[in-house]
Amino acid sequence: RIRSMQNNVLILASGENEEIFKILIAEHKKLCSNMQFIVTRTQRNIINDVLDSHKFLPSLNSGGIDDAISFAKSGNVVAVLMIKPLSNEYIKNSFYSLISLCERREILLGINSPTCSILLQTVGRHIGSGRGSSVTRSGRSKRRIPTVEERIEHLKSIDMEHLSVFYYPEERPSAELDCRYEINTENNTLELIAASLEHMLELIDRISFHDKSPFSRDGNESFLNIFFITCQTFITPVELLETFIEKYQREGHSKADKRTKRKFIGLLKKWLLTDKFTFTSDRSLGRLFQDACKTLSIDHSSRVTELINVYGSISNVTAHSKKAYPQSYIPPDNIYDILMVNPIEIARQLTLIDVELFHNCSINEFLDTRWSSIDGEELAPNLTELIKNSDRVSEWMTTEILKHVSEDKMAEVISLFIKVAIEFDNINNFNGIMQVVASLDGLAVQKLKNAWAIVKDKLKIKLSELIDIVSPLSHYRNYRDQLEIRRGEPALFPLIVLTCSELTNLDVFEDTTEEGWINWEKMKLVSRKITHLFDFKKYQYHFRMVPAIRKYISEASVWANPETHYAIASLRSLKRHTSRIQSLNVGLVKDKKNQIDERLMQLLFSGTMVENIERGETFIKPGDVVNAIYYVRDGIVSKTTRRNDATLSKELIGPTMFICNENIIYGLETKPIYSSFIADTDVVLYRSTVISMRQLCEKETRLAEVFFRILAHDLAERLYGMISDTDTSFPVVRSHSHSIGSSSNGKKRLSKFHRIFKLGREVSLLQQCNCTMKESFKRNRRGIADVGTLFFTEDTLYFYAVTFGKKKKEQISISWITAIEKNRKDIQISLDNNKTGTFRFHDRNLTNQVFDLLNSLWTGPANDNIDQNEYDNGNWIMEEEIWDKYILQGSKKRNFAKGTNIVEVGGPPVLIHISSGKVIVNGEEEKEYDAPYTFGIKNFLRKDKYNISITSNDDISTVVYYIEESYLDVLFSYYPWLCTRFYYYLSTSLLERIERLVD
Repeated sequence: RIRSMQNNVLILASGENEEIFKILIAEHKKLCSNMQFIVTRTQRNIINDVLDSHKFLPSLNSGGIDDAISFAKSGNVVAVLMIKPLSNEYIKNSFYSLISLCERREILLGINSPTCSILLQTVGRHIGSGRGSSVTRSGRSKRRIPTVEERIEHLKSIDMEHLSVFYYPEERPSAELDCRYEINTENNTLELIAASLEHMLELIDRISFHDKSPFSRDGNESFLNIFFITCQTFITPVELLETFIEKYQREGHSKADKRTKRKFIGLLKKWLLTDKFTFTSDRSLGRLFQDACKTLSIDHSSRVTELINVYGSISNVTAHSKKAYPQSYIPPDNIYDILMVNPIEIARQLTLIDVELFHNCSINEFLDTRWSSIDGEELAPNLTELIKNSDRVSEWMTTEILKHVSEDKMAEVISLFIKVAIEFDNINNFNGIMQVVASLDGLAVQKLKNAWAIVKDKLKIKLSELIDIVSPLSHYRNYRDQLEIRRGEPALFPLIVLTCSELTNLDVFEDTTEEGWINWEKMKLVSRKITHLFDFKKYQYHFRMVPAIRKYISEASVWANPETHYAIASLRSLKRHTSRIQSLNVGLVKDKKNQIDERLMQLLFSGTMVENIERGETFIKPGDVVNAIYYVRDGIVSKTTRRNDATLSKELIGPTMFICNENIIYGLETKPIYSSFIADTDVVLYRSTVISMRQLCEKETRLAEVFFRILAHDLAERLYGMISDTDTSFPVVRSHSHSIGSSSNGKKRLSKFHRIFKLGREVSLLQQCNCTMKESFKRNRRGIADVGTLFFTEDTLYFYAVTFGKKKKEQISISWITAIEKNRKDIQISLDNNKTGTFRFHDRNLTNQVFDLLNSLWTGPANDNIDQNEYDNGNWIMEEEIWDKYILQGSKKRNFAKGTNIVEVGGPPVLIHISSGKVIVNGEEEKEYDAPYTFGIKNFLRKDKYNISITSNDDISTVVYYIEESYLDVLFSYYPWLCTRFYYYLSTSLLERIERLVD
């Protein structure tokens, strides 16, 4: 059509379209003599080279679209060929003026394919909003994407009936475009909405290598940032770099090749600065990058050296300042109580841990909610560790509070952590404030009403203010306000959980559109959140690391189960508790789980027979029926279990260990022994009948508890020996965790106590401590204070002192006490004869502990409206009602769908109780078990990790309880009778399994 007109043709040209020029001039050289070329000043030399190569020298006019419009108005122009790529400024103004001119003068307008696509996107964006629209996840209507033909018809419908569009050369777009743009009406700029990966790579090419794009300069920078931050959502880094290398790392040393390589280096530098961690963590990408640098260094050695320096530089972490550290509050090296540590230093050390973990996080860990996926620890290891650490710190704080029995002590720890939160606020660590709030404002700690009543009001008011700062109300409005106010501070640590929550909310939108394009609007939002978070990496905390505090925090025991927290808090909130409830770290009475004290030891062996066995003598043979339980007082016994001429297990039994203690379970129905017992040395045995032992355990709850603990551990060791692969080797003497009697120091102290007050050995000493008696019960008046020792037994207090060479003794029966009062370091005791006595202790912590112990001895057993006589009746059977009411109450409950792993090989040694449903156990052989069933008894007692996997196999769901020892320890301290039943249940379960193996 142009040829037939034989008139002037105006061409808007650009140097990046060299191939189009070659085709145009080669095929239409005669026609080009009538053409007028308008080119930009920067492209003039390039176009001259192209035209000169075809020996064609038309007139070249420098300018832009505005110059073309002026030329078209003044000259005889019948056609305009627009080979120059469209840029943002022309879309806003000049391009539509050119269209209007062509329409009025009936000038034929020819434009290149990319420009046509952008034109059709902008003028036709409102088409398709009616029929055929789909609905998004949020329920809003989604516009249907119009076709090219529909967009052209739209152009014609707005009084442009003379407008005709064609393509040169033959590069007509497909029926559907591969991108979608819209005009931002607020700032009148072009914005990308969605596009294919190919179109985005083309945009990178135009921005980085040809200085041409549909965006402004700031828009170009923003596009590259968003692309490099989110590119791992739709392409792997290795694939992207390979694409760049294939396209831009050209062989050759021409001027154009060197210019392309130079700009390629700039593109790589931009990528490195945006997401350096990807290059350092991905070995394949790192090797590919280094190979590319070697090739590029041939022509651009200095630029490549600078690029390698960026690649090899230290991470984004700001270098430590040389200024002096602030004053540190160094605690003792051996910290055994958190109250020994200054709250300011606790906040500092926790902040340093958070900052270290945060700086290790990379951009890609925040994409696609990788941290919350099944493979989160592999896909986002550092972010997962940061989240886990925040949760652990909150759980650790809750555990530190619930460890204590005394309400004063719990209040003291609560006050300490409020002061930690205040210091977090002072140093702008919002993540630390959230950790404290998650603990102190949780259900478990809030249940401790009596402890909270002791906390000072000003601390509670300050905590309330901090809770408001990190409150999620109005989408964390208060936190965002504080963030803006404190932007100028030298150090600031953000709320990581907020960014993760926002990214999770964005994940409801698809990464791609219905056409398969990349959802660029979502990528922009994701990039904005991640960029905002990573801006905080520039902030720096300048504190000295204190190893003792970090060691205590990292090694402290943590109750990580919310159900356990709440159950223990419920027990702690009881008004009364037993004398055996003690603080788990610094209590006066150390609850020795598997130890029989002197009093119980005398009860156990009073009236028993003593047997002396010579070395080599077999005193029990396989098949013997033994109605007795033996205790090895001295010597070593060899035990061998055989079946069908095969040795099942061998073990050595040393002093302070039982023989045939499982007979207490059989009772009068004692079964034949399937092992032989031979004296390996001269042996001294205590022999007690099964009947007398059962009667004694039914009468003495404490003895029954310890006896069945020992029995359960013995059976677990026996079962382990029978199923172990190494049971053919003869073992050394087994070292048990339990023992009978106190330590040597304990024996000396016990002997001194008995000698001073001339008491029999049956009187058991609970504890002793130094104090000052300010008021004597005998004088009942103030006199010379006596400095001495206060001894505690279950029913009497004994005080002994030597003042000016004179010995003074006093005894106070617990039954005489009518009142106990505490005032600072003093404890006053009133008796039923109207006499009083006052004791003073060296610090308030010891005063609180003594006060708790005295109250527990005086008030007696716990009473929480549960009739203990109903259960504490000598019956050892673990009834289902007791199991559900006590054991499962504080255990972690989970529901598992069919095929889900409940525990894997290498899992922690916790008891797993299947309450309902079915499971499949995969060990040496696959078996199915129906509920109720308890797994892991041997693992729980021996602290062994699981060597089997358990999988849910119920069509509906399997209900599982994880029973942890930390909860059981606290529970049994309140209900000793429950401990007996629990270990009796474990012992019977283990014994049944041993018998099945033997049979």
